[in-house]
Amino acid sequence: MKPLIKYITIYAITAASLILLLIAVACIPREMIAPKIEESAECLTEQPFHFVWILPGVEGSRLDQYADSMLLSVTYYLDEKAPLQSLMWSRYYWDQNEYINASFLKGVREHAEPNQEYLRYWHGSQIFVRPMLLFWNVRQIYIFHSFLLALLVAWLLFILIKGGMKREAFSLCVALIAVNIWFVPLCLEYFWMFEVMLIASIIVVKTELGGKRRIPDGFFLVIGIVTVFLDFFTTETLTLLIPMLLLLRIRSAKNQEQGAFYTVIKCSWLWGFGYVTMWCGKWLLASIVLGQNVMPYVQNSIAEHMGQFDTIPASRQLMETLMRNVGALFPFGYGICGAVFFVVLLIVFLFIPVLRGQIVLKPVIPKQRIRIYLFIGAVPYIRYLLIRHHSWFHYFFMHRAQAASIMALCLILFELL
Repeated sequence: MKPLIKYITIYAITAASLILLLIAVACIPREMIAPKIEESAECLTEQPFHFVWILPGVEGSRLDQYADSMLLSVTYYLDEKAPLQSLMWSRYYWDQNEYINASFLKGVREHAEPNQEYLRYWHGSQIFVRPMLLFWNVRQIYIFHSFLLALLVAWLLFILIKGGMKREAFSLCVALIAVNIWFVPLCLEYFWMFEVMLIASIIVVKTELGGKRRIPDGFFLVIGIVTVFLDFFTTETLTLLIPMLLLLRIRSAKNQEQGAFYTVIKCSWLWGFGYVTMWCGKWLLASIVLGQNVMPYVQNSIAEHMGQFDTIPASRQLMETLMRNVGALFPFGYGICGAVFFVVLLIVFLFIPVLRGQIVLKPVIPKQRIRIYLFIGAVPYIRYLLIRHHSWFHYFFMHRAQAASIMALCLILFELL
């Protein structure tokens, strides 16, 4: 019973703390954030489309103004006089005869009443966004996120290299480059999962490399809860897979990898339990607070993401889902220049070293370790196939979930060569 009581306590404290924080920021008066909200709406209507490409034709550079406009609109329409009810409804304004960013600006300027709901998500990122809107508009938040992301990446790489984990640092660099990390801070929707993944990874590395300490069992339970609280249903698996890969590598380096597969199952189960139950908890709490069954607001979205309304044959959509997500990676998504760059990389770093005998197969290959990395690396593709419509339509940001797969592939190559 002790582990059960421990997990229940961890869950209750984490969930309650996040909900109370969300209620606290909802109590910030709307008029205090209104000036920066209007500036943000003006920024998002400079190009009056749902999607904006920083580099024309490069899907990895596509920014989702639709999601950011919706999040900021939900943030604006929170009612400090009834914070919990307004948080449950997550209402916003949208005249569906125009782009949502245009409606966002009109709603703010004309004080239009919200006419849509976005109940199915927690929208927990408002605990950061709403206070920042007291001082910054969305463009300034993007700049701050760029510095913060660079700092977190540099910090993680530094402690990995300092701890003798140079191969892991290299693998992480390759993974982040492949998923176009430089565009991530330029969209609120994309940023949160990378922030959680990097912070979780830093905690794992500092704890596991810090001596005899080990990361607590409940850590991944907390990460699962925080993930679904902040996420807009984007690249959630990153927050589990990359910290878990680093955990396994450190324990392997310390000759503590006994029961590695059990560790993977346990961490995944705890993370998944936190993720699923916290998400369902939003719907349960909303039903209690609003005094009605909210599942009709949720069911259609679930069916849509699973592809139940699609006219495209399932087999074709599954194939296109994989092709789109792989095709958006760097350098594949950069046309002819990307293809030439990739060929040059292969020649310089693979073919020439193999011909010179600088790269050879190891005499002893750790098959169990490779099987675990293959399993972890396959998770994003399983997710793509299970939630096929969402992964097919949103490949321009969903491709970033493959960072874990690419890191796992690099680690497999280090085990083989």
